[in-house]
Amino acid sequence: MLKIRIERELTRLRDDGRDPMSWEALRALQAGELDTSLGAVRDLEIDIAAMLIIDIAEAKRQALVGRVAKRYASILWKWLRPEQMAEVNEDSDVNEHDFCDANMAMLEATEALGVPMHDTDNETISTRHTDVCNGAAAMAAANKFWEDSK
Repeated sequence: MLKIRIERELTRLRDDGRDPMSWEALRALQAGELDTSLGAVRDLEIDIAAMLIIDIAEAKRQALVGRVAKRYASILWKWLRPEQMAEVNEDSDVNEHDFCDANMAMLEATEALGVPMHDTDNETISTRHTDVCNGAAAMAAANKFWEDSK
């Protein structure tokens, strides 16, 4: 049963176009060349579990980026005049920073959604916060700050 479960998971990963190491493991498993001793199977299960955890974490990060992006866009629509937002959306040489302190808009968006700005030392800006902010700004701009929903 465990062998079938592992094989199914590795096939899913291969079909999703990810993790060439798993393709090799799948081929070895199918050929009967994979060490199926309890320790080896546990190692393979741990690897698969780790990949799934990473996938879940990435999905959660993307969802958070999307929520922050929409909140950020909403704040900018409140702060800027419609003609300013139109200029931001239409002119590649103009961005939201030309009309306001967009960093403060992003900070307001992240704080409203509970994204901690600092690492636990309370001094260093966390790389997660920076990653979320950069992703959210890019997503908002790519979606023209959801101007169609205004």
